[in-house]
Amino acid sequence: MKEKTEHERRVCAIELYQQGKGFEGILRQVGRCRSWLAKWLRRFRKQGKAGLKDQSRVPHGIWLHDSS
Repeated sequence: MKEKTEHERRVCAIELYQQGKGFEGILRQVGRCRSWLAKWLRRFRKQGKAGLKDQSRVPHGIWLHDSS
């Protein structure tokens, strides 16, 4: 069977949560830790399904060093 992508694991975890499955059962099924699930639930609640996509980790601004 094909290994799930990270995005597919996130969607699966959220669907299981919405079906009323408990944290421990979800974590066993997707193979992740409690903090991982809490993070994706938080993003899902704020942003919906769009929150389950990868987000850029590039800094939002440029830090300039004053060399004086």
